[in-house]
Amino acid sequence: MSLSLNNSTIVPLLSNGSFLGKGYDNILDFAEINISIKCDVGYTLTYIYSQDKLTVDYDTSQVIDANIETQFYKIPVNDRYFRLKVDATDGDMTVLNVQTIYKSVPTFNNSGSCPTSNVAITGPLNGDGSVRVGGSLTLGGSVDANITNSSLDVDITNSELTVVNSQLDKLSFDSLDNLNINLNSVNSSFIDNDGLRVSVVNASIPVSGSVSVSNFPATQQVSNGSLASMSFDTNRLNVLDSDANTKLTNIYNIVNSRGQAQMLNGTALTAVELPNVKSCTIYGNVSGATILTVQFSPNGIDFYSSQYSVNMTGTGGDFGFVIDGLCAKWIMLNNSNNVNGVAFVDYC
Repeated sequence: MSLSLNNSTIVPLLSNGSFLGKGYDNILDFAEINISIKCDVGYTLTYIYSQDKLTVDYDTSQVIDANIETQFYKIPVNDRYFRLKVDATDGDMTVLNVQTIYKSVPTFNNSGSCPTSNVAITGPLNGDGSVRVGGSLTLGGSVDANITNSSLDVDITNSELTVVNSQLDKLSFDSLDNLNINLNSVNSSFIDNDGLRVSVVNASIPVSGSVSVSNFPATQQVSNGSLASMSFDTNRLNVLDSDANTKLTNIYNIVNSRGQAQMLNGTALTAVELPNVKSCTIYGNVSGATILTVQFSPNGIDFYSSQYSVNMTGTGGDFGFVIDGLCAKWIMLNNSNNVNGVAFVDYC
C-alpha cells in the first residue's frame, strides 16, 4: 500500500477552481486505486490515465453531489501512469481532503458502504502465501478445477477413497497405511510373475539417492555397434566388443584422442592447447636459417623456452622431431630469425 503525494491535497478550492495532481504516478506494480474525499460541496472527479506521462490515453469523470460524509472510490489500474483531477463545480469549498492510495492486493466489499467492510485475504496462509483450508470440505455437483501449479501435492488421510473410472474400482489403505489398488481389468501382458509391470514412455527417468544394483544380471547386454557386453568380475570391469575384441584395442585409445594443429604459417606463430596427450611430433619447413625452439605454458599466456630446439642453417629446409612423455598444457614455437615457414604438430 502506498499513499500518493502527487494526487492528494487538503487545500479547499474556490468556485470553478481545479486541483490537478502534481504529476503522474507509476501504478504498474499496483492492483487497485483507492480514493477518499471529504468535501462540503459538490464537485467533479476525473481519473486520467497515460502510457507515457505526456499523452492522455484514457480519462473518465463523475459528478459528485454534496455530502457531509467522506466518500470512498475504488477504481481499476487501466494504464501505466495515473493522475487525479478535482473541479469545484458547486461553489466555494470550505473543506477538501483528498487521499489517493495504491494497493498491491485487491479488496472486496460486502453489502455495506463503510470502508471498514473492505477485506483482503490475509489468512490462514502458508509460508509460501497459499491459502490453507482446514476442516471438512464438501463439493457438490460438477466441479471444474483449473490447476496452474507445476505440481499438486495431495495428502489422503481417509481410510478409503472410491474412484469412478473404467480401470480403477477402489483405492484403499491397510493398517500400515499401504495403498491397495483393485483393478477391474488389466491386460495379461502387463502381469509377470504375479507382479504388475509398468510401461515407461518417458525418454529418461531422473534417479537420485543411492541405487542398489544387487539384482542386476551378472552380464549386461549393450545395444551398440561396437560394444557387446559389460560385466563385473571381482571389482573389475570387463568390456567386450562385437567383433572378437578387435574394435577395442586399449582403454587409452578410448578415453584419449588424436589431433593436429598448425603452429607456424609464414611468420605467424600460433599457440596450441593440448588435451591429455603423451607424445607429439613437430615437423615442417623454413625458408632460411633460424633456430626453432619449443616453448611450454601453463595458461596460454606465459611461455617458457625448453631444451627442445632445431638449428636450421643456410637456406633452411625440412625439419621434424618427436617429444615423448609430454605433459605441457600449451606449446608454441620461437622463430629466432623470424623467417617464413610452416610447422605442424600431431599429438596423441
